[in-house]
Amino acid sequence: MELEGVEPNEEKPSLQELTYFLSTLVAEKVDPHDEQNYQYIVRKNNELLAHRMSGALFSVLCDQKQRIANSRLNSVSLLESIENKEIARLDNMLVAEGIIPKADQEVVCPRGDAVEYKSKLDSIRNMYEHEMAEYEKNSENFKITVTQLLELHKKVRPITDMDSEKMMHLVDLKAVRIATHIKQWACENVMSLKGRLCDARRKRRNFTKTSTDILNQYFFANLENPYPSEEVKEELARMCNITTNQVSNWFGNKRIRYKKSIAKTKVQEPQNFALPPPPNPFNYFNPFYGQHP
Repeated sequence: MELEGVEPNEEKPSLQELTYFLSTLVAEKVDPHDEQNYQYIVRKNNELLAHRMSGALFSVLCDQKQRIANSRLNSVSLLESIENKEIARLDNMLVAEGIIPKADQEVVCPRGDAVEYKSKLDSIRNMYEHEMAEYEKNSENFKITVTQLLELHKKVRPITDMDSEKMMHLVDLKAVRIATHIKQWACENVMSLKGRLCDARRKRRNFTKTSTDILNQYFFANLENPYPSEEVKEELARMCNITTNQVSNWFGNKRIRYKKSIAKTKVQEPQNFALPPPPNPFNYFNPFYGQHP
């Protein structure tokens, strides 16, 4: 291949010289904190620009760029669509859980664990905000560095303004994966916290001793018909500072456990079976005495 502006007898030595120069320049390690290293790279860059075959190199790179552009499959739009959907899904979760602030939003948590839940949720939120701030700062600094490199590369290889815009778009697409990872981490931690403190299936374990005593007293005082009416459930819920649904669940579980206990006792002592005396039965001040559905 003959290059414009280069004599045929000079082409081979010049190409070998240029190839060697480029290979050594690419192999150099760049340390932005080392002033001596930076000045050395700048000097080498100026030598490349002053090389008598730099124009021919630029022409070859233009041809190669055109071939690559014609053969490349553009999958950036598809990747961008996938990433945007994932970010939107995670953002919706973080807004719903109170990690991303929203006006007139109240965090829902169990009464007994409200202080601990809010404290740990604040810790997750603070960590999330810190990591996102670091991500945005580092992402912006990286884009500035890429822009500066592209300006330098324009002197050696063909880079249009559209090429620079595409590169910035690719940088954003790569960087958004870091944001996705941070948001995913926050969502997983909130779900873990809710599973430990806010799972409705575990509410019965969080009853206070006073609440359990009140429920047990009613249950054993009404063994013949341990099915409280809706009015009684509401009163029990008020006295125990729990929900009516929790009262219903407690009585359902209590009846099952009590029946199993009775059946087990009958098998173990068939001859001397007797109902145990009800612990802490309601007496005359029992507000539910004599009430049956």
